[in-house]
Amino acid sequence: MGAVLSVHDLAIEFPTPRGFVRAVDGVSFDVAAGETLALVGESGSGKTLTALAVLGLVPAPGRVVTGRAFFQQRNLLRLDEGELRALRGRALSIVFQDPLSALHPLLTIGRQLTEVIEAHEPAAKRAAPARAAAALAEVGLLDADRILAAYPHELSGGMRQRVLIAMAVLLRPALLFADEPTTALDSALQRSVLELLRALAHKNGMAVVLISHDLERVAEFADRVQVLYAGRTVESARTDELFRRALHPYTRGLLASSPRLDGALSFPLPSIPGQPPDAGARPAGCAFHPRCAFVQEGCRLRVPELAEVRGASGRRSACLEVARLVAEAHA
Repeated sequence: MGAVLSVHDLAIEFPTPRGFVRAVDGVSFDVAAGETLALVGESGSGKTLTALAVLGLVPAPGRVVTGRAFFQQRNLLRLDEGELRALRGRALSIVFQDPLSALHPLLTIGRQLTEVIEAHEPAAKRAAPARAAAALAEVGLLDADRILAAYPHELSGGMRQRVLIAMAVLLRPALLFADEPTTALDSALQRSVLELLRALAHKNGMAVVLISHDLERVAEFADRVQVLYAGRTVESARTDELFRRALHPYTRGLLASSPRLDGALSFPLPSIPGQPPDAGARPAGCAFHPRCAFVQEGCRLRVPELAEVRGASGRRSACLEVARLVAEAHA
């Protein structure tokens, strides 16, 4: 199946008093129709910036310096603002982390939904209210008349999140970014929202890029996982493979430090020592080496390439130790 979105060598820089620093450095990935790809990693790893770059929303003074993002045979990174505006909300969309700040506080839910339709399909203005009500029903909000007349602050957090999803999928986009879409919700609502996203993806053939720090939910709802650290991809694999046997030391650390409900709990939870590096002061070589229990001399000298793992089709890792162990296993 061909990719809906194909990102190659994406790099994003920000100016600082010390010069330009790279917040995202050479990220590449594909996502197919009906597939959910999860981008995971600690805060500052570049997950959200990657999504914003594809949507043409990198905040100033940041800039995309290299890369391609092919969508519907066009490189999104080369389009002007007018061309991107025509695509956002119609062919590609995003669900933001905080629905209360993402929704306009002075407009009713109905007006915000109908605006999306009118902006992209002016001829459908008369049918917009009915379509807005149908969109709410699709995401499980059945009291459409009341919700359409309500303002965002009059709804619960779970209802606002569902409204954002309804707005994002209203025009059946081919690609949806979901940026930490369940952070403010309790466990039951988290599952409900992600099940809804997965169902809509399968029903509409929509590609989904899920940005999350919640590895338990990623394990349940993503088809593939890409792990980012300090702006670079350090591991990518099918979800079942990654959770069965993580290869990169950073991925192992993330999994070990995440609470799990399928086994005995131990307290305190293990943690990865140290902190992610500042984008303007990354160490030479592998950015993870100051925190890594498997560091070797070569890790301090050069950045390891993201390479196919021998004997594991489609799986990639950027680690000298992993490469050494795989080579020994196949010797």
